[in-house]
Formats: sequence, structure tokens, C-alpha cells
Amino acid sequence: MTSAVKVAPVITEVTDSKGNPIPNGGVTKDTTVDVKGRSEPGKKVDVVDNNTQHFSVIADATGQWAAHLTKLQVGSHAIHALSEGHVSPTRTFTVEPK
Repeated sequence: MTSAVKVAPVITEVTDSKGNPIPNGGVTKDTTVDVKGRSEPGKKVDVVDNNTQHFSVIADATGQWAAHLTKLQVGSHAIHALSEGHVSPTRTFTVEPK
């Protein structure tokens, strides 16, 4: 008997609206960010910021997914991905006033 191994989602990249990378713990003045990651192919992934769900997406056939987050508030953000009870490591960044 075999059992499927569940894959926890992973956030692979966070970029601002111009495509500039925002490193973990980094700072941006942009209130729009793109979050990309991997998970189990075909599974729903919820993107959560500061304990509030902002986006749901289905991972493609290769497990890749992307979320476009807009109107982020100035301040600290802690983003993680959630899929079938598995949680990614948290990525943090700060949005500073323009």
C-alpha cells in the first residue's frame, strides 16, 4: 500500500509591481506585490497576510502558483501560504510610506 506524500507550500518569490524582488525582511514603498510559490499540483493555495486571507489560487500542473496582492497597508506584513493544512514558512516585509 502506498500513500501520497503531501507537499507543504513554499513562497519562492515576492516582488513589487515593477518586478523588483523584495527580500525576506525587506522594505518596499509599493502597496502592490506579487507572491509566487510551489505546492502540490492542482491544489488550492490560500495566501495569508497578517492572519487575513487575501488570495486563493490553484497550483498549476507543475505545482507553481502566483498571487497578486493589492492595496497593502503601510506597515509590517507577514505572508504565508496554506494548502490542505500545510503552512509555508512566513515571509516578512515592510511597506513604507511613499
